[in-house]
Amino acid sequence: KVVYVYYVINKLDKIDQEEELEALIEIFGDDLSSQPPHYTITINAESSEDGEAIKTDLSFCMPYDYPSSNPPLYTINGDWITSEYSVILSKKLMEIWDEMIGSPIIFIWTEYLKEECFEDLGVDISDLLYPTDKSVDTVLPEDIPDFMIYSGEPLTDRKSKFQAFIADVHNEDDVNTFLAHMYKNKKIANATHNMYAYRFCSDKNDSATINETRNDDGESGAGDKMLYVLQVKNAMNVMIVVSRWYG
Repeated sequence: KVVYVYYVINKLDKIDQEEELEALIEIFGDDLSSQPPHYTITINAESSEDGEAIKTDLSFCMPYDYPSSNPPLYTINGDWITSEYSVILSKKLMEIWDEMIGSPIIFIWTEYLKEECFEDLGVDISDLLYPTDKSVDTVLPEDIPDFMIYSGEPLTDRKSKFQAFIADVHNEDDVNTFLAHMYKNKKIANATHNMYAYRFCSDKNDSATINETRNDDGESGAGDKMLYVLQVKNAMNVMIVVSRWYG
């Protein structure tokens, strides 16, 4: 009976995924590109002043137990998205998922990234389209708990320098705390890319739901490869950040 119930849930998830993809293709047309099981939606947010648009790419794939149990695996990319913005946006997308777990979520995420996200970040689209010398402040937690982070030796490859950082994570709060600590370091915050991947169990027992996510931070495919290594090694309750500096 347990196996049968699992089969039914998995089949319903597959139906939900197929229907959601059909709807997304109908809505976004050429703005949705696909190499199944990976999909990317280009979201155009228009400035209220002159109608110019800023672009954000939401790339995603659907795990077998989405939407019944787990959210889509996703990355957010855009020329305007800093590492700090990425932390805030990722946290908000997961909050939206937590409120709607069990329901298709991707279109709602696109609507958030098209409109509401700029208010949460405290920025105006026109300021991002036409930046000035005035820097935009990003809000991070004022009181960040102590957090043990281990760093690897810097590695230089051609004209780039890489350095890896790792920490134990057991929930989204740990993930955000880890990233907040990283971005307190100006050199890391100003890195060309800060890609990361993590996996953790939502409960303490081994049979609990596995939560896993990756973020390229503009380095195409890097997050996928990092998450793949964690999956192959069956690494759990761990997060890795790799910073890259050009030149």
